[in-house]
Amino acid sequence: MHTRKRLFLSIVLLLLASCGSTPVAPTAVVAVDTAVPSTAVSPTTIPGTDVPNTAVPPTPAPTLPPLAGQVVDIVNDVDAHPLPGGAWEDALVEMSIYLGGEVWAQEASTARVQVAEQLIRVAPNTIFSCGQPDPNTVRIDMQEGQMWLNVEGQDPGTTYEIQTPDAVAAVRGTRFSVRTLTGGGTLVSTVGGTVTLAVAGTTVSVTAGQQSTVPVGALPTEPVTMTLEEQMRWGNAAGAGLDVIFPAVQSVASFSHQGYVHGSLSPDGRFFLGTYYLHKGGEDHESGNLTYDVVAGEFISDVTPAQARGRKYSPDGQWIAYNNPDEQGYSQICFIPAAGGTANCVGTGQIIAGNPYWSPDSQWVAFYRFDLAAGERYFNLYKVRPDGSELTPLTSGQENAKAAPDWSPDSTQIAYVVRLTPPESSSQPLGELWVMDADGSNARMLQDKIYGYTHPYWNPAGQTLLVRGYEDEDNRGMWLVPAAGGPAERVPGTEAGDFDGEWSPSPSGWPLLLPVYGSEPNQRTVYYYSGEGQPLQTFATPSWGPIWSADRQTVAFGDVRATGADEVTTVYFMHLVPGFYP
Repeated sequence: MHTRKRLFLSIVLLLLASCGSTPVAPTAVVAVDTAVPSTAVSPTTIPGTDVPNTAVPPTPAPTLPPLAGQVVDIVNDVDAHPLPGGAWEDALVEMSIYLGGEVWAQEASTARVQVAEQLIRVAPNTIFSCGQPDPNTVRIDMQEGQMWLNVEGQDPGTTYEIQTPDAVAAVRGTRFSVRTLTGGGTLVSTVGGTVTLAVAGTTVSVTAGQQSTVPVGALPTEPVTMTLEEQMRWGNAAGAGLDVIFPAVQSVASFSHQGYVHGSLSPDGRFFLGTYYLHKGGEDHESGNLTYDVVAGEFISDVTPAQARGRKYSPDGQWIAYNNPDEQGYSQICFIPAAGGTANCVGTGQIIAGNPYWSPDSQWVAFYRFDLAAGERYFNLYKVRPDGSELTPLTSGQENAKAAPDWSPDSTQIAYVVRLTPPESSSQPLGELWVMDADGSNARMLQDKIYGYTHPYWNPAGQTLLVRGYEDEDNRGMWLVPAAGGPAERVPGTEAGDFDGEWSPSPSGWPLLLPVYGSEPNQRTVYYYSGEGQPLQTFATPSWGPIWSADRQTVAFGDVRATGADEVTTVYFMHLVPGFYP
């Protein structure tokens, strides 16, 4: 049996009807199980006779404590003891949790519990229990870990108390999170309503989109805009249903660097290959490469030449592919061992080649190129081995450019875009979505009316492609296109705005992650879409991202901030708990 310490201070959550409303007398209490087991006693005589009844009266059934809540769903290893002092057992969906019972989400696990009309999402490595110190108050104990709560629609005046070691908070409104910090302290963030933190007579109000920290033995900090790190943690409890769109966060790391920084991750998420751009005024700028060791927290030496661009690790981590431009504007595709060594380059002369994309089995790289000396005007697609051998053309012809190759998850097919010559009325090249077998055969068009600069994204099952398209100039959107052919489906809510798209790291790829640029430089909002009939929901507001490692266990986001005439980029890395998805 597991035991744990009692907690020290409490977070009191007074749920009011709306922000700024006047407190009213409690009008609702936590729903309790008021059914009383029968305690009827046998009659003193046998019915219908005068014979005394000598049978022993039945023992009254024990009275259960009031019902506190019910388990709604479970991911992986979640334990519970429904009654106070009971033995731990596997938690089950629809299991009742009584006052004094506990729920324990273990490593790489989470549970969602309904308490009265409210939802609670429990983070991994978190234990919580419910108590009821008076008829109008529910007390939730949590010594360490994280919980997200949705109290939308709560009757006015109902009181919750969440006990953590460091703070007291009064909450008006909707959804908020309470997280204990490594080394002590508590962080509270909210995506709706107002949280009032109170410690030693000092209070601060944390409004929607803000966070505040209560250090050990100190007063709460002034609220600040929610950091990108905290926004990312809300991916464990997104939307009104507290849905998991990013699995459990194991840790978050970051670094900052001058300029606009962008890049890619190694397949295990340990290394970040970045390129930075520093503005020098006008069109003048300085650029360079960096390699960051996420685990060690330090920059390390690059193995690629300084002019390398578009660097990408092979999925097996053995090679780095990159564009190798020269001073005349020509470029090659090159490969270098990830540990360093001699590069293999493809193409000499007046060749322009770029954008290498690895096959998931690491056997090939697809890329675009054309030969000016041969009179070519448009890109075609090629593939090549990482040792520079077996250069193979995949498309041909000079009617239109072919670009943006994306391999199917099983490495047997390649989706790509055919960029059509744009009409004068169009703001950008229009295009078509095609797919072919990995040797270039069996090419067929899947969808017309897509944008020429879009990139197709296969879902993890290899059944559907996500791509940006249009019905007309005023009716755009992200489209789901069946890889086997058939009608495409537009993602609702993406009709306006320059959306991009990406799949989640779940086995199905759902929900969709949909970044869209805002009206300000380096401003993006990432929405998510859970499926048919669901509205778009806001997830985070990075400058770029998500960028995934090949094992889908690490994701990178960038936050670019102006600093005078230049910029500073903070790159965040979120490591997901291994084993969250089967």
